[in-house]
Amino acid sequence: MHPPIESALRYLYLFIFPFVMVSMMLTVMLGAMHEPGSKDMPVAVVGQTIEQAEQTIAGLEENMEGLFVFEASDNTEETRQLVANRNLVSALVLPSMDVPQATIITNQSGNSSAKMVVGQVFSQVMSAEQIPVVEEDIAPLLTIDSMGTVSMYIAMGWILSGFMMIVVGANAAPASRALRKLLPLLVIYSAFVHFLGGRARSPQPRA
Repeated sequence: MHPPIESALRYLYLFIFPFVMVSMMLTVMLGAMHEPGSKDMPVAVVGQTIEQAEQTIAGLEENMEGLFVFEASDNTEETRQLVANRNLVSALVLPSMDVPQATIITNQSGNSSAKMVVGQVFSQVMSAEQIPVVEEDIAPLLTIDSMGTVSMYIAMGWILSGFMMIVVGANAAPASRALRKLLPLLVIYSAFVHFLGGRARSPQPRA
């Protein structure tokens, strides 16, 4: 028979694990989804001069307080690279004598929801000024991942598969818990799961 203290610890562990899991779900996951909305998204406004961009920003901020954090620029290529690197959510390139339309530079792979919000907002703003708009998506998503959720679910699958490997192995084959046996099994299993994940994300760029 187990000593009373050891038995009490077993029951305590049995309670703590599901309690912590449920608490994390309620606080972290539900907290993150509570009143979702766009706020303080970094966006650049690119003009022929910094002064032109700043004047446009001043007008935009009157009706978009809290939605975006604007920064002025006069370098389109540099700003495009910042959007590609995800330092910026998007960029609005103002029209010029050579390019009569405004350009919205986005990165769908970086944040598909932000791309949609930025595209809608700036398209409406430019339409109100009767300025034609074109959208340039630097990194469009794959055809198999139109909402940008495949990577998240693959990562969740990797984490859960590792967790289940340890839990199931510990109960179904306790002898495998020895480190010298467990490490080779994990290496083989990890490579197999990674291969499956890679097959799920085989490149299929949009046309």
